[in-house]
Amino acid sequence: MMYRGVIFDLDGTLADTELLWKTAKAGVLRAHGYSPNDHWIEVKGGSLPATALALGEMLPGVPAAQWEAELLCLLRARLNDSTVRPMPGARDLVSGLRQAGIAAGVASNSPAELVLEVLKLIGIEVAAAVGIAPPLSPKPRPDVYLEACRQLRLTPAEAMAVEDSDIGVRAARLAGLRVVAVGKGVTEPADRTIPSLTAGLPIFDGVGHGA
Repeated sequence: MMYRGVIFDLDGTLADTELLWKTAKAGVLRAHGYSPNDHWIEVKGGSLPATALALGEMLPGVPAAQWEAELLCLLRARLNDSTVRPMPGARDLVSGLRQAGIAAGVASNSPAELVLEVLKLIGIEVAAAVGIAPPLSPKPRPDVYLEACRQLRLTPAEAMAVEDSDIGVRAARLAGLRVVAVGKGVTEPADRTIPSLTAGLPIFDGVGHGA
């Protein structure tokens, strides 16, 4: 079957949001009197609720729900002041898909409202942008990929996922998509692995040809 769409993860795949998330997490820890160096939480590919839950378990004096609310507040406040940029090759890749008549979408563990703002900041337009909002569960559940397929009017077999985390790869595979892993940080089995989005755009080898 020919691939008719490519669905991307956002954070770390299309957008370099590492500094945004780091400053938000550091800010919320400092607001409660904790040192970020001593109480750091890294949940690669994880959702805002997962990060908040990890903080709540490590620092039980503050409920996870409060961590989540404060993190979201700081993410919103610092989004426009941050140095969010497209990942190398991201714009060209999405543009190339559009020119080839292949739908592009996003399936992210970020809150839905932030997904749209980040895409606007990095200057990338997609046909479907899905983030976490009720009733969708975050990755590694398949919900965001299934919803992106629904919005693109594709079956999972007609779409390919592009991910930079183990959590994301598991979610895409559970949804029934084949997966291209980007970078060295993915240990979950993927159908293909590329060092970056600029690596000769090998995604096109498997899009439109069922490879």
